[in-house]
Amino acid sequence: MLGVARSANQARPAILRPSHVVCYFAEAWQFIRMPQAYVLTGQLSDSRSLVLDEAVPLSDGRVTVQAMIPKEVRRPHSEVIEEIWARQRQRGHIPPTADEVNARIEEERNSWV
Repeated sequence: MLGVARSANQARPAILRPSHVVCYFAEAWQFIRMPQAYVLTGQLSDSRSLVLDEAVPLSDGRVTVQAMIPKEVRRPHSEVIEEIWARQRQRGHIPPTADEVNARIEEERNSWV
């Protein structure tokens, strides 16, 4: 973010560097140092390990990671349901008939009394 802003303490404009952001507090512009951020892609190898596609120019230490699932990973609902039905057919699943479902519901309701 490169831009020009006027600080309350300065008569001339200040150049904003990418690692700074301008915030408006108490009717005066103030500069706040923001941590440097890297946007990288990678692959989860298990629930606790992330393998990055490229190296990060940082030394060892703690970092904060924000994981975002790419849209192409999310499949349409109809595709997921069709896959479930296919696996059910493959293992010989026979869904209950309407009469069997109604009988189970009636049996459950009668147990409430």
